[in-house]
Amino acid sequence: MKFDERIALIFATGFGSGYSPVAPGTAGSLLAILFFLGISIMHIYVYLLTLIVIFFIGLWSCRFAGIYFKNLDASKIVIDEIIGITREKGLVSVVCANNPNISVAAASLKPDIIAIEPPELI
Repeated sequence: MKFDERIALIFATGFGSGYSPVAPGTAGSLLAILFFLGISIMHIYVYLLTLIVIFFIGLWSCRFAGIYFKNLDASKIVIDEIIGITREKGLVSVVCANNPNISVAAASLKPDIIAIEPPELI
């Protein structure tokens, strides 16, 4: 397994919390709460940038992990739980994709809005 594939699995499984034998989604949510409590003290622009970066890392890692586990909604993939915490914080998640294939991968993260924009329009 390549280095970037290992990194993708680490993120997709919530730093291993998705391997919890009992309630992996809940374990991922607990990790997310701790993480968001930690970043909530940051300046608003740093906080929003961090959320955006995490979202796109989640998109990339979730796609790979779905292929790796041969199930796009495998219980070990908890990055969607982590991103889902943003809804509880009252934030709206928006994904901009450059083609329908990317938007399908983005849909696995269950964002509020998916916008497909061809690169020539961006």
